[in-house]
Amino acid sequence: MGRSANKEVKVKQMSLEEIEKFQAKKLRGFLRLVYKFHPYYRNVMKENRLRPEDFKSVKDIQKLPFTKKEDWVGLEKDFILRPNKKIIKYLGLKTLLEGIINREKVKEKLKYEFFPATFFATSGRTGNSVACFYTRYDFDLIANHTVEALEPILKDLNYNVRLQITFPYAPHLAFWHSVFGWLKEPSVFSIILGAGRSMTQLDLMQKFKTNALLGMPSYVYHLSELVAENKVQTNVKYIITAGEYLPENMKKRIKENFSKFGEEPKILQAYASTESKAAIFERKENDGYIINPSLHLWEVVDPKTGEQVSFEEGGMLVFTHLDFRGTVFLRYWTDDIISKGLFYEDGSLKLKGDITRVRDSTVLTTKVKGTLVNFLALENVLSSLKEIKEYQAVIKKKDKHYYSLDELLVKISIKKRYEKIKEEVIRKVKEIIKDRFEITPKVKIVPFENLVNEIFEKLKGSRVVDLRNKL
Repeated sequence: MGRSANKEVKVKQMSLEEIEKFQAKKLRGFLRLVYKFHPYYRNVMKENRLRPEDFKSVKDIQKLPFTKKEDWVGLEKDFILRPNKKIIKYLGLKTLLEGIINREKVKEKLKYEFFPATFFATSGRTGNSVACFYTRYDFDLIANHTVEALEPILKDLNYNVRLQITFPYAPHLAFWHSVFGWLKEPSVFSIILGAGRSMTQLDLMQKFKTNALLGMPSYVYHLSELVAENKVQTNVKYIITAGEYLPENMKKRIKENFSKFGEEPKILQAYASTESKAAIFERKENDGYIINPSLHLWEVVDPKTGEQVSFEEGGMLVFTHLDFRGTVFLRYWTDDIISKGLFYEDGSLKLKGDITRVRDSTVLTTKVKGTLVNFLALENVLSSLKEIKEYQAVIKKKDKHYYSLDELLVKISIKKRYEKIKEEVIRKVKEIIKDRFEITPKVKIVPFENLVNEIFEKLKGSRVVDLRNKL
């Protein structure tokens, strides 16, 4: 238990049977630690009359109940591993012998592994932003995993990476995962400006010949529009997005914009949450997120029944930590749906398909009926319109009180060459949304700068905003 996370073995290709045996062993070892030193799960396991030795295969994870966000809001301290003097029984023999010779060195190792170094906050999309604590051991796991996962990019760029990080600078995983992970690699030169100051971003992109760009899909899309408008010559070969769903039409537009004055970049997506602690990455476009079997045990379950679904079947994503410290989760219900599911391909486990949040659909109450609107489908429609430079959809109450009808307002800024036909553009937006969602929106033209400020005032680009709960 006292070993450094730096000594974690690299992921290698294994048969499915080998992966499951490996993860079952990891799970039992991790549960021994959790059973003794995790306040919340110690109680859960005792209430369910479970002990670590009861988990003989990965299927046995189903013996545990799910953990949902409401289970740990307000109980953050109970989800942190808190070893006591009994931790000495769980240390390796080498560390025990080392402690006899140099007790202070062993204390430092324990601090490195278990003492919280900082916290990151969840994004608060559900209205509850809570703290998830990380230790230095966790930082090293993230670093080693990231460098290994992105090895194909490093190799393709001849280990000469000029990286531009545009995730917002904040106590959130997206930004710091990039810093901990990429800066571990000696061949990476990084430009870390955070989000915003977009024209400066473009200047730096040209000056340092950025060849790998990281950011939220909404902000990368915004930068790509500026690249095309300002005829910026770029060297960007790879774009990695995370933190939000990337609509297919938005992805297409990003590629088109960058390829106007440079080569078409490859866009790879990453998926993570503050709770998961480490991202999983695509290594080829649209080829699935490759799972590191030593960090997480992933499940796909039926969102209604909670039962595990078959391989290659979509459903709710659930993860269990297999090797983290600080805040730890078992069977965490992500509230994210994957469309295709869990696959075994090319010696690895993968999650494939679009990942969307349950809360990304809502019902609008209109004069005729309740209309279901999927936020992501709405974004996909708006991002496909060539006349629009930026957009934001706002859902609100028509008469500004709770029981009045709902209203959809679409704010747009129009590209200069289409300003003479702005009435036609407005009519086009109305017709497309009415045809697709059976609701007629109000459409308002807003100056580009004003709209950008509204969209990026928060951590994540707010292109669809629901104001009904503000009343």
